[in-house]
Amino acid sequence: MNKRIDLHTLNDQWLTDYVDRQPLTIHKHINKLRRLEPSLDFFSFLVASSIFSSNIEGTTVDLNEYYRFQEMGLKKTKSIQEIDDLIKAYRYAQQSTITEDRLLTAHRYMSATLLNRNKAYQGSYRDKEVTIRNLQTGAIVYQGAPATLVSQEMQRLVADINLLTEQDLNHNEVFYFAAQIHLRVAQIHPFADGNGRMARLLEKWFLSQMLGDVAWYIQSERNYQRKLTAYYKNIHLGDRYETVRDDRSLPFLLMLPWALRLKAR
Repeated sequence: MNKRIDLHTLNDQWLTDYVDRQPLTIHKHINKLRRLEPSLDFFSFLVASSIFSSNIEGTTVDLNEYYRFQEMGLKKTKSIQEIDDLIKAYRYAQQSTITEDRLLTAHRYMSATLLNRNKAYQGSYRDKEVTIRNLQTGAIVYQGAPATLVSQEMQRLVADINLLTEQDLNHNEVFYFAAQIHLRVAQIHPFADGNGRMARLLEKWFLSQMLGDVAWYIQSERNYQRKLTAYYKNIHLGDRYETVRDDRSLPFLLMLPWALRLKAR
């Protein structure tokens, strides 16, 4: 950044260390992707992004199964419908800039099936406390932001995004803050369901505002799904929102650029 800016919840405190440890020349990979862009099928990348992001949350549908349902006109399962909902949210984001209202609209699209029985929470922040539990033991591993703080914390995050999109950021800075946005949504955990999907969507949404449509071809969701153990380890920086250790966030922030090493397909 040409000058320091006063951010509300994000920060550049570890940016120097990030640049020192980030081994990729990001602009070369972005330029290569730009050259490939005319030959790539945009919709297939939205499908892949939605499937891999859903896989991270436990959905077992793969690309072949998804296309088989579409091509044969089979009755959609809940998992297939959830993927279709997420594709709709990605499409909406691709046509919009980030505001709080639009972020909530994207969540409303992607949670249509996830929160079918709790429609009041579609496109709305949660009003109850949330805990994340170990699927095997049931033990609490993380508590999101207190419900009374969720709206305020998300407004602070969106304000930071707006500030950043007005800056002339270099590629390392763009990727650093994109991953930090992803991390902050996961930490706040603002929704009744769909937090991980929204965190990954907002990360890419920010990339697209800073880099243009080429960002939608970056296979970030596939990268995280391929490195799932490291993803969950690196994103866990504390037991509750008030005590997260952002000083330990570099391993997570450094994951995103490696998505550029995945071959476009």
